[in-house]
Amino acid sequence: MNMKPLLETIQTPLDRTFRVYAHDYPFVFSGWHYHPEYELHLVRRSRGHFYVGTFAGDFGPGNLVITGPNLPHMWISGAEDRDADGRIVGRDLVLQMGTGFAERCIAEFSDCANLERLLEASRAGI
Repeated sequence: MNMKPLLETIQTPLDRTFRVYAHDYPFVFSGWHYHPEYELHLVRRSRGHFYVGTFAGDFGPGNLVITGPNLPHMWISGAEDRDADGRIVGRDLVLQMGTGFAERCIAEFSDCANLERLLEASRAGI
């Protein structure tokens, strides 16, 4: 893929909290994009192809991926899953959190200590 990813600017101040939301497909940032936050991305409906960093693969319902900061990614659904308006309602469930919030959780909550390795590995996508 030779396209330059777009920067998604997340308005919520994720240095102190996290953001969870569901969205349809297509979504304003359905294309090849990145952002400085960690993202846990669950596909609830449809099948297609996804790209995370240099990885390309197929997805279906239940596909769960964590991306680290500034790692380009996108999920492309097939036409067969779309409604008459070309949409897939409620396809994705997304959790985003900033690096500062993640670091504070790891430092302040002993139950989060093991997340450090997971978040480090997510910089390449898991």
